[in-house]
Amino acid sequence: GDAFISISHTQGYVAVAYSKCHEVAVDIEQYGTRVKRVAHKFIREDEQVSIQAGNEIYAMLLHWSAKETMFKLREEEAVDFIEHLRIMPFQPKDSGVFEAYEYRSGRDRKFLIHFDTHPDYVLTYASLD
Repeated sequence: GDAFISISHTQGYVAVAYSKCHEVAVDIEQYGTRVKRVAHKFIREDEQVSIQAGNEIYAMLLHWSAKETMFKLREEEAVDFIEHLRIMPFQPKDSGVFEAYEYRSGRDRKFLIHFDTHPDYVLTYASLD
């Protein structure tokens, strides 16, 4: 009863985050090029630095997945992924952590987004301390 859980799924995969202490969120997204067609809807101009040739699909998917993870941890309604959520520059690689901020609440909350990449998907997760 006194625990936090987050669940996400994509074709053939399920991700679960569980914590007894902190609110958690997880997102998993299938690898695919469709993300290129909709990137303009969720990637800010000041986030373009992370999108590099060779890693651009993974970088775009990581941006989308991270923003989904942040969205799951928010309390506010009507969150705009471009206006209210920002991913700080990072180097796409197999796994790691990058910073992100949300501006909807007026508290400018900082998130540490943990990520893993796989040939079939990207996975992001975070917690509120």
